[in-house]
Amino acid sequence: MAGVTSLPEPLNMSQNIDVKADGVHLEKVPDEEDIVARMNNLDPPVTREEEKKLVRKIDLRLPPFLFVLYMFTWLDRGALGE
Repeated sequence: MAGVTSLPEPLNMSQNIDVKADGVHLEKVPDEEDIVARMNNLDPPVTREEEKKLVRKIDLRLPPFLFVLYMFTWLDRGALGE
């Protein structure tokens, strides 16, 4: 079969294709583990004091909100009985 060209290698998911006027440019994309490792290094470590402050803030703000939601459900159930 004259004039038949072979197909290029199939691309896997770790390659990025960039088509330009002069041809195809293949570039290796970092694996998911590399991305996760780099993302973990972006945040500074959390100290014990910062964690305590955050938990305290959540403890002060969440229960009153949940109490109000509970009261609305209690009032709604009472209105259904009438």
